[in-house]
Amino acid sequence: MSAAARIATKYQLTLPKEVRRDLGISPGDLIVFEKGRKQWTIHAIPSDPIRALKDAGRTLATADFRKMHEEFEAGWEDSERGG
Repeated sequence: MSAAARIATKYQLTLPKEVRRDLGISPGDLIVFEKGRKQWTIHAIPSDPIRALKDAGRTLATADFRKMHEEFEAGWEDSERGG
């Protein structure tokens, strides 16, 4: 199955209904784009932290959590850490 969306003038798009449904996302949720070798993968991160952890636990291995945490820490700017 495939779905398409047109990019608006400000590079915004509306996710097709079937994509929103399949990802289980709602307004306020975070979408993460992960670059692979020849494609991008979309991950939905729910705004509810408990739901996000439950969903992540179903699909991610321990190594995935470590990688995501390292990438987050590397990109995070925190005045307390001098970043």
